[in-house]
Amino acid sequence: MYSHIAYLSEKSTTNEFKKLHTRINKQTNNSQIISLPTTTVNNVNKAIIRQNRSNEDDSKTVINYLQQIIRKQNILQSMVADLGNRLVNLESKEVNVTVEENESMFTNLEYLPVNNLEGMQNLENYLCDAQLMQKAVKELSQIGGTNVYNFIFRSMEKLITNKFCGAVYSFQGRRKKESFQKLKLDDLLIKACMTIFKDTTLNEIEQNISKWIRRCAERGKDKNV
Repeated sequence: MYSHIAYLSEKSTTNEFKKLHTRINKQTNNSQIISLPTTTVNNVNKAIIRQNRSNEDDSKTVINYLQQIIRKQNILQSMVADLGNRLVNLESKEVNVTVEENESMFTNLEYLPVNNLEGMQNLENYLCDAQLMQKAVKELSQIGGTNVYNFIFRSMEKLITNKFCGAVYSFQGRRKKESFQKLKLDDLLIKACMTIFKDTTLNEIEQNISKWIRRCAERGKDKNV
């Protein structure tokens, strides 16, 4: 009887041990089974992250490329606009040059340099117009000169001949000659000269005009004009 009880007890212990072993194996297997999906998920997540980073890098590259294109387009547009402005300016200058040539005293007054009283009267009538006088001053001042006398010399060559001026005029109207000082031509020379030589005085200009007139006869003999 005791041996039978011992047998049953031993058998029961063995069965319990097997059950416990089986449960441990199941738990171990379950643990391994659960760990596999976790690893896979992590790997997938890492792959997704890498892909996202790659996509971000690609997006940045595309954006940078587009920005470069936009910058180049802006530069090209600026260059085109600049060329357009230059073309407009050139066309405007051509128009202005044409207008200035049409309004030039030396173009409108065909009798310049003046060589007779009729021509002088026409020049005086022309210079009586305030606007025409102003344009004539601007035009004459562009002739320029190294000094006051040089400017007067260069200007008078275009305005009046030596022979006619020396025969008809003196600066103050002495020696039975006409007074050059009373002419609009004298005003023109003074205004143009003061435009060029800001520091010069009226007295200095008049002295140089008088000097030029005194030498007219001598120059007229040499040049016959």
